[in-house]
Amino acid sequence: MVEFAVVMPVMFLLIVGSVDICNAIYLKQFITEVSYQGTMEGSRPGATEERIEAVLDSFLEARGIKNGSVSIAGLNGQAYDSLSEGEYFEVVVNGSSQPLFAGAVSNAMIDLEGRSVSARQ
Repeated sequence: MVEFAVVMPVMFLLIVGSVDICNAIYLKQFITEVSYQGTMEGSRPGATEERIEAVLDSFLEARGIKNGSVSIAGLNGQAYDSLSEGEYFEVVVNGSSQPLFAGAVSNAMIDLEGRSVSARQ
């Protein structure tokens, strides 16, 4: 019984830590997927920057990421709407999340970023 009392807190921390790490990995993958969806939307003929931002915001809102930001621009920094057909643009999605269990004892945040590049059609 003494062994259980010694090992249980360590096991609990390992389990909780692994859940937090898995959640962070999932969130990073989700942010990258959102940026990919933005490039897919931006590659469609007639796409506008407003439409791309609306699509990306709906993805972020569905996951509960309220403080996410989206940046859509040409590779040289020019505005997306000023790009001509065949020019490349980049979608950058930033989001942060508080760890599930570690957030209960601290105010630490995990900042994540996803980037995708495509050509305008």
